[in-house]
Amino acid sequence: MLTVMTQNLNYYGDKHGSWPERLELICDAIRAAEPDVIALQAVCSDPSIADGTDQATQISRCMSQYSYVFFYPAKVTDGGREEGSAIISRVALHEPSVRELSLRKGLEDDNPRVIQHARFDLEKGALNVFNAYFSWVEEQAADNIDECIAFLGRAEGATLLVGDFNIPAGSPLLDRLAEAGFTDLWNEAHPGESGFTFEADRPDKRIDYAWANDDLKRRLGAVDLVQREGGNARLSDHLGLMISLKLKTAEYRPPINFSARDRQPGVQNP
Repeated sequence: MLTVMTQNLNYYGDKHGSWPERLELICDAIRAAEPDVIALQAVCSDPSIADGTDQATQISRCMSQYSYVFFYPAKVTDGGREEGSAIISRVALHEPSVRELSLRKGLEDDNPRVIQHARFDLEKGALNVFNAYFSWVEEQAADNIDECIAFLGRAEGATLLVGDFNIPAGSPLLDRLAEAGFTDLWNEAHPGESGFTFEADRPDKRIDYAWANDDLKRRLGAVDLVQREGGNARLSDHLGLMISLKLKTAEYRPPINFSARDRQPGVQNP
């Protein structure tokens, strides 16, 4: 069984606990579940915190087996703070690439966002994992969905799209993914159940998702919420998702660390 976890980190936000507290909880949750691949959104690197080491790399250092780190900043401030997304893996990560999403002017949400893509070799074929982080403004989210569908079209074989869509369940925007041949895995595994993921202390909406194409849908094992608390701290303002797939990875290969600052080849602009 191959497992993929998706989790919004809420950068260094402290509403649900300080980052050191949340980091400990996140690492505990990962140790308990041992996901093969971890997709993270709202990931930060701040020169004034942890010597500028991004949050994904900090998480990977909690567990030596997570040797692959692919962090990509969508936004870099004049002070050197970077905000973006990341994929961590304990299995070989291939062909990392990014789609930088378009950004309309004059909207309340002015945050640049990206979708990441990485390929993982299986005993038979490959698994494509796309890590998305969409806008919460409907007009911008509509653009994000369309750009995402175009980016998904580059992949061949089993394809998994995960992340924080910032789009509530039932939105017509999600119909576009269904029309493109993708299935909402939470609905597939838990028909009729809410699966709320936000806000973590009293979740009342589902905005974090896992969608799969037909090649992967038939391999679904389970989808579960990821939540962990300690004292007054939680993982984030979001609950995460753990997706279990009836797949086996190919044999082990030596690790590679993909630096955020190298600006990986394969970046696609809007």
